[in-house]
Amino acid sequence: MLGKLMNLLQSLLIQNVPFTIEDAATLLHLPKDKTSMVLARYEKQGHLKRIKHGLYMPVSERFLTQAQSLSDSWKVVPSLFSKSYIGGWSAANFWQLTEQIFETTIVLSIDPVTHTNCKKLGFNYKVFTAHGDFGLDITWRDAVSVPISDPHRTILDMVNNPACGGGIQHTLDCVNVYVKEQMNETLLMEYAQKYTKGSFYKRLGFIAEKTLGKKHRLCLLAKENLTAGYAKIDTTLSCPKLITRWNLFINENIAL
Repeated sequence: MLGKLMNLLQSLLIQNVPFTIEDAATLLHLPKDKTSMVLARYEKQGHLKRIKHGLYMPVSERFLTQAQSLSDSWKVVPSLFSKSYIGGWSAANFWQLTEQIFETTIVLSIDPVTHTNCKKLGFNYKVFTAHGDFGLDITWRDAVSVPISDPHRTILDMVNNPACGGGIQHTLDCVNVYVKEQMNETLLMEYAQKYTKGSFYKRLGFIAEKTLGKKHRLCLLAKENLTAGYAKIDTTLSCPKLITRWNLFINENIAL
């Protein structure tokens, strides 16, 4: 009996994408309670992995070995994290803004989050709060549609929070590549106006001034939105030098 059911499930398993109890019940022509029992047995045998209540992922050697590809950790993001997208250093690598490869996948959640580091299904994730759902693209992992920030949103997210960009120096390296190879001034201006944090405009103004010149529209936009108070260019670093025109403390060895 189980062998026949397993054969029916093959159409789900070979796709190697998450599926619900309802998906399996429809395929097997069984009630949900009996389907749950079948899936639980296959999970115990190691054929399936339960991602969360009512949602399963097929298990294969390729999916679980140490040679996990970047696409594996991305593929389950829509199931693990609601209203979220791939961003930060993960998106920067995807868009060829950096050659560095990080083992941890960056996820930005449109809903506020209270934690950043988590491990799920053997994958490491850093989760940050996003600022709206604009500037998103789609990448496909097998049959799974995974949202990802486009190059312009990726850069601005990293300016807004250098932690998701691998720190300020790596963020600046990505900015330099972006300006030389992929910059779209119209989209960058449109996206930048959607941010609300004063620290974002302080960092943006300083970086835009250094890379594009103080008369560039992006620099002027930052100046218009400059707020009182001070911010650090990277909250994880000692930043003893104050740039008064941007109310921004920077680290001494910053390289632009």
